[in-house]
Amino acid sequence: MEVLSFIVSDKIILEHFRSFIKSYNQLSFDCSDNDTEYYTNPRTGKNEIYFHFISNSVEEEFKYNYTKEEQEGIKKYFGDISLFIFEIQFKNEAIVNALLNGFNTFLRSKENNANTKVLLSYPNNSLIPLEKVSALLC
Repeated sequence: MEVLSFIVSDKIILEHFRSFIKSYNQLSFDCSDNDTEYYTNPRTGKNEIYFHFISNSVEEEFKYNYTKEEQEGIKKYFGDISLFIFEIQFKNEAIVNALLNGFNTFLRSKENNANTKVLLSYPNNSLIPLEKVSALLC
């Protein structure tokens, strides 16, 4: 499975994602444990996404998973806003991109604040703003 990190400007975004993924009709909630919710593909019954809902330490994430240049880019994108990081693990990139596109629409309906920012850290080390994900679907 691949890991996708959400770098966000407000912890409420994590709660919005949690609410969205539970109601997303392309996935079925299977079960959860102390820090992870498990979702299956309803067509295949197989595990599709693991949602790690405990926010990670930004300092540790930066230290171990991001280059100095990436850290500078992240800080430039967010400015002086406090950051939060959470992750999903996924199997199918097309499914996760559709999920993210739906989440972008959902989030914009809930948060109309220009300071509500989401930057995605893809497995190929690219950093993409959530609102640009729809371009990946073309």
